Amino acid sequence: MAPESRLLTDGQRKLVGFATALFALMATAALLGGAFWALAWAVDRFSGVLWPLAVAGICALILRPAVDAFERRLRLPRVAAVFLLYALFFLGLAGLAMLLIPPLVGQVQDL
Repeated sequence: MAPESRLLTDGQRKLVGFATALFALMATAALLGGAFWALAWAVDRFSGVLWPLAVAGICALILRPAVDAFERRLRLPRVAAVFLLYALFFLGLAGLAMLLIPPLVGQVQDL
């Protein structure tokens, strides 16, 4: 039987394995860096659109339990529950303004 002949010696195989692993690590780092750069560019470019969408999404997540409660307890359709929530919000805002504006105007006049 003829001894098995290998293409590379043990030392050469270790060197090729190390070089391949190093190349894979560098390629992964380059891809992650490129992805981070592309994401930063997209956020910078579209921030005028992204920020209002993000705020709207967060508000929707926060207000969903209130809309669900209005739907269940008052047996309203979802659209009516949302309109009711908006109406309550604006009524509360108007009430807060009516509480704060007259004393503020009086203090400015006294000044």
